[in-house]
Amino acid sequence: MKVIKWTQDEWNELVAKMYKIRIRNPELSLPQLAKKAQVQLVQEKKWKQDRVRVLATVQMMEPILQKFREIAGIREDAYAQLDSLKEQHIPTKEEILDELTLEEKKIFFGEDILNNLTPDEVISYFSPHDLLALMPTSELVGYATQRFASDILTKELKVHHTLSRDPSEKMAGFKFGSTNNIKLVKPKVAVVGAKPEQFSDLVRDYKNIDFLAVDKMRLNERKIPKVDKIICWKNFLSHTQIKIICEQGRKMEVTPLMIAGGYKTVCDKLEAIMPQE
Repeated sequence: MKVIKWTQDEWNELVAKMYKIRIRNPELSLPQLAKKAQVQLVQEKKWKQDRVRVLATVQMMEPILQKFREIAGIREDAYAQLDSLKEQHIPTKEEILDELTLEEKKIFFGEDILNNLTPDEVISYFSPHDLLALMPTSELVGYATQRFASDILTKELKVHHTLSRDPSEKMAGFKFGSTNNIKLVKPKVAVVGAKPEQFSDLVRDYKNIDFLAVDKMRLNERKIPKVDKIICWKNFLSHTQIKIICEQGRKMEVTPLMIAGGYKTVCDKLEAIMPQE
């Protein structure tokens, strides 16, 4: 007669299955549980039929009893931890809102607030920068189109005025072959919470913007330099990090733009507040 010796993994599988069956069938004895568990393991194709054996003696049951004791201990520890968690205070919605500053409420709930305020209240609560950041992209496109047409007309008038001036007056102080008279200043934008590949994509796609990567893990050690805009990937920032960013932005009079979304969402918001030339 062939002697079947189970591996440690097989013992573990058997005990786990027996314990699960025992929860639903507490009246079964250990030999009955062992038999039922092995049948199920074979049916689930976790065991082959030639791994099945009969457990009838006390010595055979001792390893199973020991495993049962270990599982029971783990469950008791888990229940104890659950009870301690129940005793901990979970802040209410009102308590969480009370901890947020006015600036943070604008960032998290700005769009909802705009939809429920009168025009006079909107003007009193929000700065022009806040309103621009919260406006949907479609509305900004319409507004930008109107401004574009207006700017073209204004530039045409300026060109006509320039051409009508005396040539010697126009060329005074200008040196041919020199670029000293032309100064291009790129807007500076700090980016917080972006992955390295996302930051590289921004630098590649927006060459007219000077991007600065900010390490979110070192906000306490290194302050955000003076920039024109601050863009934050909100999904990758903790509440504490957001508070630090808002505080640093307030000192430089820049409202951080918190964005919950992927790269395209960031691009849409970026183009809304800082269109490419």
